[in-house]
Amino acid sequence: MMMKREIGIVCGWQRLIPQIVLDKFKYGVFGFHASPLGLPFGKGRSPMNWSIISGYPQVYNHCFQYNSEADDGLLYSTTELEIFECDDILSLKKKVLIDM
Repeated sequence: MMMKREIGIVCGWQRLIPQIVLDKFKYGVFGFHASPLGLPFGKGRSPMNWSIISGYPQVYNHCFQYNSEADDGLLYSTTELEIFECDDILSLKKKVLIDM
């Protein structure tokens, strides 16, 4: 019998994690999602890219527990991060990483 891992951390993954994988962690799998409208709005792939392309002035960076649905788990924290005119995807990703 394999012992369960304690906790999983995900950052930058753009696929659903199957329930069979989520079940291998005692306390769950946690990740981050930064989107311009905040969850439950703004679900989906590449939300930071679309935030810049669409001209949004902010993203909401969420820490949440994964479940088998897209960007749908329990939210543990939300931080509003400003997008400046000089920001590009690399600078925005750095802001999100620092916020974690």
